[in-house]
Amino acid sequence: LRESQAGDYEMTPPGRGWDASLGVLYRWADGDVDARIPGGESGVELFCRFDAVVAEVAAGHDHAAIISHAAAIRSWTGARAVNIDSSFVAHSRLGNAAIIVLDGDPDSGWVVETWADTAPPRI
Repeated sequence: LRESQAGDYEMTPPGRGWDASLGVLYRWADGDVDARIPGGESGVELFCRFDAVVAEVAAGHDHAAIISHAAAIRSWTGARAVNIDSSFVAHSRLGNAAIIVLDGDPDSGWVVETWADTAPPRI
């Protein structure tokens, strides 16, 4: 899946717009999907794209791997999984090639089983 569009922050090094861009992603995970990265996309746009692909994959497979950029995966998972919140998303790193394991489906919802090999705390 295509990563989130960083807009004005595209290709900026950490510390120069990085925190502001991540702040918008955390707002998306908290339900503020109308928030927009300056010069980039809104949470509505990202989640519509992700939801459509996830639904298509879920309709045809019992198990699947979906690969994308960590920021997009973190915000989508934070918004869609019932057992984590935006604080968890903001404080839980997801390094390159890290894996989030989800159980569920688009209709009944998603539960994070592991986030980068660690079970999330109960909320």
